Amino acid sequence: MYIELVVLDNAVMDALILRLAAAMGGKRPRHWKTVLFSLLGGGYAACGFFWPELTTPLMKLITGLLMALALPFDSFKSYLHGAICLFLSAFLAGGLTLCAALCLGGTMSSGALIAPLSLRTALLIALALSFAPNLVRRMRGRRIQAQGALALTVKVQGHTYMLPAMVDSGSALREPLSGKPVIAAYLPELSEIAHIPVPYATVDGSGFLYAFQAEEVRLMDTELDALVALTPRSVTALVPPDAIPEQLIAGGEKYA
Repeated sequence: MYIELVVLDNAVMDALILRLAAAMGGKRPRHWKTVLFSLLGGGYAACGFFWPELTTPLMKLITGLLMALALPFDSFKSYLHGAICLFLSAFLAGGLTLCAALCLGGTMSSGALIAPLSLRTALLIALALSFAPNLVRRMRGRRIQAQGALALTVKVQGHTYMLPAMVDSGSALREPLSGKPVIAAYLPELSEIAHIPVPYATVDGSGFLYAFQAEEVRLMDTELDALVALTPRSVTALVPPDAIPEQLIAGGEKYA
């Protein structure tokens, strides 16, 4: 077995696990962090052949906690949430790997998988995990709807975010130059692309929120022509009535 193949196989699996964990947590993964930590994970797996002490359960737990640093977080609580998602993703990936290997002729001995994975098995695992993040996002969307909230979907830079939302009759946020209504949402991982200043005024004072133009914004099944501004606190996304198409309001839809 070539050591570079061990590094490559484990790095690819780590990247898929990080992508799935980000989807579970509803976060946008940083590509450079995903690549860096995946390569480090591949190197760690290769080192395990020379130093078996690295493969103990305690070391694997520590390594998993370090790997969770690749996921976006803004507090210790959100870091722990990301770590839990990472371990759940690893368990899912490991289960799929074992299932696929056994179905394709692998054997178990003393708790170890004897037969090496074939290329076909590896491709099946990668294919299954590549669809998993979108499946997780759909499941999160159904859970949001079951809790009685409206589901807001924001697509930006190829990633999809599902947020609980409500139509705020007191919101009149608009971007001054374009006149577009502005949805206020908590998406701290997108702060790097939010550069459009939007003035606001509340009973607590006034200031600016910073917004961005998403590729697509949907409230349930309805596409909205609105910007998305970032709020500093974790709150339900607030959709101004002006962002709702007039035909829906006239038709008595529940958005109104």
